[in-house]
Amino acid sequence: WIVMAYLAAISAETGVPLFTRKKGELPQLPFPVLGSLNGVHMFAKNHYAQLLSTLSEDAKIVWHVYHDQIMLILIAGEEGSTDVHFQNLADYIFHGMVMIIGLDELIRPSSVEKLKREARLSFSR
Repeated sequence: WIVMAYLAAISAETGVPLFTRKKGELPQLPFPVLGSLNGVHMFAKNHYAQLLSTLSEDAKIVWHVYHDQIMLILIAGEEGSTDVHFQNLADYIFHGMVMIIGLDELIRPSSVEKLKREARLSFSR
């Protein structure tokens, strides 16, 4: 099981963060870190590479983009979980967003600010 983790949902088209969440006793994820993680993914995409996951000294980072609109970034400690585990977790989170917000609003939002507000409200604590 994942003891401590971060989750960030970002508009893949604009790079606007929709929401961030954390599990466990972690400090808030700094905006520059979130921007850098998004930037690394965009850099890879612009060079025709697909960045799915990476490892740091103490964490695993997984990116997953849905319908070219919503990017989920998961950051968690290396507790023996595989990439498949993290990809499945990202899928479950996205499917929860679809159930609460609706697929049409997620992939064709009338406004990013409205989507941001709905996503934050639906994933409030």
